[in-house]
Amino acid sequence: MSATTVLGWDDIARLQVLGRPVHGVDLGVLDGSGRALASLLFNQAIWRGAQLHGARLQHVNFIECDLREADFGSATLEACSFTRCKLDGTRWDGANLQQCAFTQVDLPASTWSKAEIALSAFTQSKLHGASFAHAVLHRTVIAQCELAGLGLAHATLAQAVLPGVDFRDFDLRGLVAQSAVLQDARFDGMDLRGLVLQRCLLEGANFTGARLDGADLREANLRKAVLAGASLRAAKLDNALLLESSWSEVDAAGLSCEGALFQSAELRKVSFAGTRGPGS
Repeated sequence: MSATTVLGWDDIARLQVLGRPVHGVDLGVLDGSGRALASLLFNQAIWRGAQLHGARLQHVNFIECDLREADFGSATLEACSFTRCKLDGTRWDGANLQQCAFTQVDLPASTWSKAEIALSAFTQSKLHGASFAHAVLHRTVIAQCELAGLGLAHATLAQAVLPGVDFRDFDLRGLVAQSAVLQDARFDGMDLRGLVLQRCLLEGANFTGARLDGADLREANLRKAVLAGASLRAAKLDNALLLESSWSEVDAAGLSCEGALFQSAELRKVSFAGTRGPGS
């Protein structure tokens, strides 16, 4: 990437009028805080540490740009895309994103505290060490991404899609997931006490040795899930689908599972003392 030309906002406005991209330039310390940007294409631009706090971006696309350490805090992004961009250490705290796409981007150590992200997608991207603490992800997809050490403490996953994810080194304290797609997830050995996973698709999920005491899995689909050695004391599994699930040496004392379906489930050495539900 060669970016030697420095542009100002007047230059960018002229390019916008001409329908031309902001291409191969260094935007230096250009301040975009609070600005409204619409229908712009940034291609191979350098804007390290960009100040876009509180900005409003609509139909703005970034391709192969260097935006490391940029501040998108409290910004509003609608129908924007980032493709093959460097976004390491970027800050999105309190931002609102609608219909945005992140494809093959680097987002390690980025922060998304209290961000609201809807109808968006992160694909084939690096999100290791990123923190989504207290963020809301609504109908948003995270797929084929590097997610080691991801932080989801007190986050809300509302109809979000995270297929085949290994959650074992994630921070899931206080997570609330409702109608999320989490099939083939790995939760084995994790402390998931009190976690909310209502109506989630957890088909094929591995909960081996996990602590699910007091967890809320009402109406969840746990078909073919593995719960060997798990603890589900006082957990809620009412109206859950547990078809072909595997239970062995499970402590389910005080479990609530009224209306749950256990057809073809394998149950061996399971303690159902004080359980409310089938066979109680």
